Amino acid sequence: MKEKKTALILSWWGMKASFTAWVLLWIAARRDLQRLRPNVLIAGSWSAWTWAYYLANQYDSIRNIWSNLLTNSRLINFKRLYPIIDINYIIDSICKSIDPLDVSLIQSSITKFYIPAFNKHSGSIDYLLQDGNHDLFEALRATKAMPIAYRLNPGVSIWQFSYCDSILSSLWKN
Repeated sequence: MKEKKTALILSWWGMKASFTAWVLLWIAARRDLQRLRPNVLIAGSWSAWTWAYYLANQYDSIRNIWSNLLTNSRLINFKRLYPIIDINYIIDSICKSIDPLDVSLIQSSITKFYIPAFNKHSGSIDYLLQDGNHDLFEALRATKAMPIAYRLNPGVSIWQFSYCDSILSSLWKN
């Protein structure tokens, strides 16, 4: 009999992604669900970095980030014209320094982790695979780079292409 495989495709919007964080913490706390690891995971925008911490088994970090580190004006500040939402704070300060994401644990995970981002050159969604060939932090930055909130015309360079938020940007096709 073939082994059953699972795939998860997750919400992308900020508030829905915060709900995802608490569901992941609930799963991590349940002994009968602790080994839930999908074979394939597609997580874009705000869900992507939360799932990255989950795949790295950094559950305390998920709680700390969503409860403490995202509740200040460094992330969202309507008095600041650009960026209203400071994605660089999440990636450069939180994920790399304050509560570092262990990328090696994600790379050794059984889960194939795909991060969708809008390719501004082709006008399509590309799925960046966390396999060591892409910079995970830049893929996480790109999938969150929303027009207007991050920059008027956002773009994160990965290889020779410019990427931005996957869902919202694909609706606007530059």
